Amino acid sequence: LLVVLDRLTTNRAGLIFKLLREEQRQDVIINASPRLAVVLIGGIAEAERDSLMESLDQSKREELNRLLSFPEGSAGRLMDPAVDVRIDMNLNQVTERIRLSGVNRARSIYVVDNDNRLLGRVDMQDLALAPPGWVIADYLHEVAGALSPTAPRKDIVEFLEETRVDSVPIVDNDNRLLGVVR
Repeated sequence: LLVVLDRLTTNRAGLIFKLLREEQRQDVIINASPRLAVVLIGGIAEAERDSLMESLDQSKREELNRLLSFPEGSAGRLMDPAVDVRIDMNLNQVTERIRLSGVNRARSIYVVDNDNRLLGRVDMQDLALAPPGWVIADYLHEVAGALSPTAPRKDIVEFLEETRVDSVPIVDNDNRLLGVVR
């Protein structure tokens, strides 16, 4: 069910989600990506949303509340959490972080410094073909740009069309990576 909801338009996914029993909704929200969870719970009544949020563990609830704090249709509402990849990591650490993140369909991963400031991106193909002794800095590519979490959907679409990239990093005013819209 989760795979189907993730592939539907947000309107259709929301309609189907509303038809589910409470236990099914909880199961979907627990296992959904934060982006999908926000879309689904954003479309139900506040009382139902509160009840559903109480059933989640604290970290998931905090993440969803953070995303829900951004305006409807903004980059902040549409972003997925970024994979925590730092410039000083080795290949094994990077691949483990990607595996644990559950990210799929990504062609690149964004790299940050120890203050979480965006430095660049690494292509997944480079990771797959990296030789022993790989150093992340050797495969770091420039980022085409970034958007604010308050950027509207139309700005995201324009950015993706202009740059022809698969994702856009979402950063705060200090260029700290907050998430990624894919």
